[in-house]
Amino acid sequence: MKNGAFIIDPAVTQEVPGVAMQRGNGWVFFILQGYHRFGTGNESLIAHIRFNEEITGAINGPRRPLEKYGDGIYEYKYGGQDEMFPNIGTQTARWVTSVTTGADSFYIWYDFDDVNLGGLPVPGWQGQRWRWKN
Repeated sequence: MKNGAFIIDPAVTQEVPGVAMQRGNGWVFFILQGYHRFGTGNESLIAHIRFNEEITGAINGPRRPLEKYGDGIYEYKYGGQDEMFPNIGTQTARWVTSVTTGADSFYIWYDFDDVNLGGLPVPGWQGQRWRWKN
């Protein structure tokens, strides 16, 4: 937020080395895109994310999801077992992931009251595992 208003990025360039983010109306989209030819290498990440507002929800990326999200298990340096811990009700989240030529992504909400479930900016969100503050 800046001067009481959300900072909104109209789009995100996903195919970049490293982490890319897009800020929306009460949410932030995170994606790590791999760029390793023939799957012979990987890009691994352990991220500690801090918001100025309380985290109210999270969803796995519907098009480029974290693999096996929600089981509480992660394997750093090896793809296929990623995790994101949104710590609902706090200002911090943790993300552990590894990618080769693919990508891993998710959304974190920090202002759920302003989000209409019928108009979520996430294509294909139906059936995804949601974590919301009670």
